[in-house]
Amino acid sequence: MAQHSNYASPIWNHFTKMEKGAKCKYCLAILSYSKSTTSNLKRHLLSKHRKVPYKKQIHKHYPTTSETPTQEPHTSGAHFNSDSESHIPPPTSSKLSCLQSKMSPETKRQLDRMLLEFITKECLPFSIVENEAFQKFLHTLNSDYKLPSKKSITNALLPSVYNEEIEKVKVNVSSANTIALTTDGWSNINNDSFLALTAHYIDKSLNLQSKLLECSEFPGSQHTGFQIASWINNVVKKFEIEKKVISIVTDDAPNLKVASTDLNIPHIPCFARNLNLIAQNAIRNSIQTTVDEVKHVVMYFKQNIKASHMLVGTQIKHKHETMKLKQDVPNRWNSTFDMMDRFYKNKIPILSCIDRLKVKTKMQNSDWLIIEQSLTALKYFASATKLISAEKQTTLSHVGLLCDVLLRKTSALLSDTNLVPEVKSLISLLVEGMEQRLQVYRDNQQIWKSMFLDPRVKKAGFQNEPEKYKYTCDLILSEMLLLQEKKHTTDTEESFRSSNDATLLYGDIVSQESENMNTLNELVEDEISVYIKVNTIGVERDPLLWWQENCTKFPTLYTLAMKNLCVPGTSVPCERVFSKAGQILLEKRKRLLPKKLHETLFLQFNC
Repeated sequence: MAQHSNYASPIWNHFTKMEKGAKCKYCLAILSYSKSTTSNLKRHLLSKHRKVPYKKQIHKHYPTTSETPTQEPHTSGAHFNSDSESHIPPPTSSKLSCLQSKMSPETKRQLDRMLLEFITKECLPFSIVENEAFQKFLHTLNSDYKLPSKKSITNALLPSVYNEEIEKVKVNVSSANTIALTTDGWSNINNDSFLALTAHYIDKSLNLQSKLLECSEFPGSQHTGFQIASWINNVVKKFEIEKKVISIVTDDAPNLKVASTDLNIPHIPCFARNLNLIAQNAIRNSIQTTVDEVKHVVMYFKQNIKASHMLVGTQIKHKHETMKLKQDVPNRWNSTFDMMDRFYKNKIPILSCIDRLKVKTKMQNSDWLIIEQSLTALKYFASATKLISAEKQTTLSHVGLLCDVLLRKTSALLSDTNLVPEVKSLISLLVEGMEQRLQVYRDNQQIWKSMFLDPRVKKAGFQNEPEKYKYTCDLILSEMLLLQEKKHTTDTEESFRSSNDATLLYGDIVSQESENMNTLNELVEDEISVYIKVNTIGVERDPLLWWQENCTKFPTLYTLAMKNLCVPGTSVPCERVFSKAGQILLEKRKRLLPKKLHETLFLQFNC
């Protein structure tokens, strides 16, 4: 708001000057005002936004760090102005006086915004501004900075910055050619239901971007597919991206499937979710007894201080890497894998401590063998879960490839004649689960196109499936031809638009275009033929960077790649939103209103 620095009235902390009038930062209403008075703006603020502090703070003088106070300043409690700012007690140290400087209104606004960003990013309560130690710290840095009150932050600063950022997100998503959505639901500690919607697209710099569009309360006990579809449709319209959405990724909940059908948006089930269900079911029906005993021992070491210290000492004595034991998390199969992996790596120190402490446990030698073999059986699933859940990486093309790789590698383990019965059952259940749950990905044409257009995968994603590969090539060819025809029509119209004489003489010849159509067919066939012959790149490389380097060589395929490679293979982005929401709604913030939660999360993920 540097453009408002000449406006002395505090009303300009709440309005943005427009060509015709002023726009409210909280409700975005545009109001007229006279150059001689801003009474109309003040009336709007006091009537429509009563909770927003307005009066200008009279800054009381505190002794600076360079001054010598005549008496020790009173710091037993903090004093807050009822309107907009908190009185900050003077510092007790003079070491940082060099950081103090006279503060302009623009600097004040910038610092207020940085303070809000700090609070939202770190999931802190807004009441931190009332913390005496925090006040002292900021006052020591710069005694001229007047810390905004909790009321100012929640009722004025938060909504105004939120409105600014939502406009930026609208501009960002409007620049995308295509957008993929992910959505999921969650309930907080007060049993309030929330829905989140994230957008994923490739920007003009060929970076994969993710934006949180909405995370708001979803009232009612029955969340039907129609209701969810209506909610998603309203959010999509709000950001004006209705014609850009090409797919939506959710879990397998029936209401979410119905919602995608009602919206006529292609649905892709969350791959990570299905991997989790397959692994959980296999573990539960094969090696659960051993897993439970591992949990019991891990919990003993977690809760017993003497045992935990002894474990560290034993690790050091045996020149073993010092590693804490891990406890698994319900509903996350990979945390069970991590727990067992860490447990097995500490086998010698754990056995030594159990023997010395005379711990009662049902762990047998056979359990250690089950753990060892289970880790081998589950290692491919663990790697796949990490790969597919990566942030801001192209993952949909991995989905199709992983379906084949996981099934082939896991099935091959059954040929080991040394497998104990429990682990053999584990592997069989994994294979059975993959055959049942992953078929939906093998039949998805959008996944086929993503594999073909990913220079890391290409034909490798269609092993032993030549007919599917040929069909995908034909599908890509037809889309390339449509793009070329559209481009050719546009170019032809542009070339003759400025010359009526040329249109009169040559228009009938150009309109025939039979020869041009043959040329277009040859053009796209040559382009895709050259692309197929190019070697695949390493799986660790960024496919978007490869396309950036080869966009002029394969211009039509490049356009298709940018439309398809933005789709994530999982709905993990929404789960991350809810993970942050859980951190925000801690004991100190459990009464945070849903609207404030949404604004906080929006800033946290999009700023």
